[in-house]
Amino acid sequence: MKIFIIKDTHTHYEVIDSVKPHTDSYLDTDKRYTSECAWYTLTNLLLDYYNVDLNKETLIFTENGKPYIKDKNIYFNISHSKDLIAIVISNKECGIDIESIILNQKIKDKILTKFERFIYSISINKANYLTKCFVRKEALAKLNGSSVFNYLGKNTINVKTKRIINEGVTYYYAYV
Repeated sequence: MKIFIIKDTHTHYEVIDSVKPHTDSYLDTDKRYTSECAWYTLTNLLLDYYNVDLNKETLIFTENGKPYIKDKNIYFNISHSKDLIAIVISNKECGIDIESIILNQKIKDKILTKFERFIYSISINKANYLTKCFVRKEALAKLNGSSVFNYLGKNTINVKTKRIINEGVTYYYAYV
């Protein structure tokens, strides 16, 4: 499993035809450019590390939008938040999520289990703890190609999270 965290360039990139419907679905230009940057980077990483040319492969998207390369045992997942893009590539199913600190503490009751709410209540930095819990649940959801709402009531304390600081902004990411 390889994890890549890159800085978003907020620049337009040409992407392969099979992902244009996905990247073009963003009405906000900045978000569309972020998606294009992520797919452009993934295309190059797959070529450089795995000798897989996405231009010559068939991409399949599940009902929930999770992409696969047809007839290949190479799996990947993409996430982005503000100025960072996270990509995971593996020989087995994988998921990744990256988020800057979640400041809206009202969502805690929706995403935390009873045990996680207890830990949250005694945490010194509640925003950091809430963000770590959220990225864990989102990474699991992306692993299974489902919605984060399927994991809201599940304890994910065993999913690894890492912290990264970029230009003074703290991010957490989780991968499975």
